[in-house]
Amino acid sequence: MVGKENTTLTERRSSQDSNRSISLRNSQDSGIHLKSSQESNNTSFNQQHLTDEETHDLGISILPEKQKKENELMDNMDDMKISPRNKSNRYHSDSNENIDIDQIENSPPRKSLKRSSSLDLEKFTLNRKKKSAFLQNSAPNHFDSLSDEVMLLIFTYLNKKTLVECSHVSKRWKRIAYDDELWTRIDVSSRTLNTTAISSLLERNPKYLRMSQTHFREIVSIHRFLRTEYLDLSMAKINVEDLGIFLSHFNNLKKLSLEHITCDLTVCNGIAQNVKLNCLNLSMCKNICEHFLELLLTHCKGLLSLNLSWCNLNAKCLEILCENLSPNLIHLNLAGCLKNVENHHVETLARRCANLIELDLSDSTQLTDDIVPVIVNHFPKLSTLSLSRCYNIAPNKYGVIMSSKPSLKYFNIYGLLHEKQIDLLQKSCVHVGINKNKFSVIARPTVGDKRTSIWGYRVRDSSS
Repeated sequence: MVGKENTTLTERRSSQDSNRSISLRNSQDSGIHLKSSQESNNTSFNQQHLTDEETHDLGISILPEKQKKENELMDNMDDMKISPRNKSNRYHSDSNENIDIDQIENSPPRKSLKRSSSLDLEKFTLNRKKKSAFLQNSAPNHFDSLSDEVMLLIFTYLNKKTLVECSHVSKRWKRIAYDDELWTRIDVSSRTLNTTAISSLLERNPKYLRMSQTHFREIVSIHRFLRTEYLDLSMAKINVEDLGIFLSHFNNLKKLSLEHITCDLTVCNGIAQNVKLNCLNLSMCKNICEHFLELLLTHCKGLLSLNLSWCNLNAKCLEILCENLSPNLIHLNLAGCLKNVENHHVETLARRCANLIELDLSDSTQLTDDIVPVIVNHFPKLSTLSLSRCYNIAPNKYGVIMSSKPSLKYFNIYGLLHEKQIDLLQKSCVHVGINKNKFSVIARPTVGDKRTSIWGYRVRDSSS
């Protein structure tokens, strides 16, 4: 039994010695293989021949695949000649050799970041801007020391666009920037306005408002009257219903122009509530009927200038007009009535409105020579007379009118005489200017090229 135990012990020892020799031989072989891989740059390290304990005993560790590629690039760079600029980069990369690659890869990406062998921590730092000294010190706002009156005086030098921008600064600035005194005159001509823009415009409560050729989308009533005195809606694109709603906001108008707009009784009610109205331009308006004129002339008794040219007035409308016009009327335009104006209408007008200064009866083809004595003996203050294209009045009567009316200064007879005849007539009556006014200016808001003003009042900023 002792012999068998000794034999077994001897076999165990011999097997252990053989295992040691095999492991030692394997470790020597792996060391030789590691050495050869370090000497050759093109040979990759084989991780499958070594275990963690063996590499720990040899003083090395298994590197990740990405780490191994980085080390290979580092070795290649050592053999190259490095410029001074590259040396500084090499210094940074050497100092960061212990950085974990996985941690850097998990950091937030940067737009200009390119992965390279030399890892620079400066590329992964977040640079935050320091607060400006103005914000840190919270300098005082000198505008707070100014009163509202001084601020309002400063804002009077700004145009409308700048005022809107100033209204976004603070609640105080908005209250001052939208003061009625800064929005006395507004020009939004030739623009398209939606409901919000129109409501905002009415909230500004302007005194002079020019909206010629403006396109209205839709109008909502703001249920209050405005202080507007001068309103120009000439050739505006607006339907009858919206025009009635829009005019319902005005009861203080003195001058109004609705040239080339379709009207109805609702529109007439909006006009009639302006009892102070003294100037009305309805040239080329449609749907002017007898009831419209009766309602208008009954309420607006202070009219001084009235333009009803080319409104297609019938005989009944002309009778109502001539019998109900204000005796104080001084400017009247009835051009374009064609065959509807007759001599008795002018006779009625002469008895009713003897203070006329300007009268336009152009294109009234039914007027005859019998109207000449009415014009000469009446209208003592008549300064401008237009009989253009009144073909039934004999040309020899023109000299009679001009020589018998000392108050007459302008006489328009377009389309009736040749230039030589006009020159002869002009020499005989030097004090009267013949065909000096090509277009009538009665009750019209703009004259000539002055498109920034209405009835002599400027409404547009110089910068706009």
